[in-house]
Amino acid sequence: MEQVYKNPMFGRTSDLLTKEQRERYSKAAIQRVLKGQSGYKTGHLTGTYHTKKAGLIRFKSSWELAAMMWWDKCENIRSYQYEPQFFNLSDGRRSIPDFKIEYVDGTTMFLEIKPSSIQLLTSVKEKLSLTRESVNSFGFSYELLGDQEIKLMIKELGEEFKNEVQRHKDRE
Repeated sequence: MEQVYKNPMFGRTSDLLTKEQRERYSKAAIQRVLKGQSGYKTGHLTGTYHTKKAGLIRFKSSWELAAMMWWDKCENIRSYQYEPQFFNLSDGRRSIPDFKIEYVDGTTMFLEIKPSSIQLLTSVKEKLSLTRESVNSFGFSYELLGDQEIKLMIKELGEEFKNEVQRHKDRE
């Protein structure tokens, strides 16, 4: 629990912040992500994975790892990138989708992976909606992957996924 307190936003919800505070925090968070320093230790599985379609990619959760392993097997996906770019939101904040997927037919999609219960939080729903609006304004689609989709990927990956997770845990 001690790690949580290193997050300067711990205990502060968006409704308690001014617009300027939200903008400042968003810009600082984007800078951390761009420098590869994003996130606070949350107990999630983290590491790097050598993908077949994207090279070496870092990940911050087992769900992100499962998605990458599954996409490597999808014939209709040409390539993907992790946290590829940020989008300016209409409220002054910025957002970085988890993945950019490029399909063999030339279409591009941005994806966010979040547990369904987190997607339902008011502050998260607001930011996801603004992110969708911004991504769509550039002509791309934006989708959310939650419990149902990721758990299906994990089930289909079976032992391969379990072994990869164990390999990363053994390194810790």
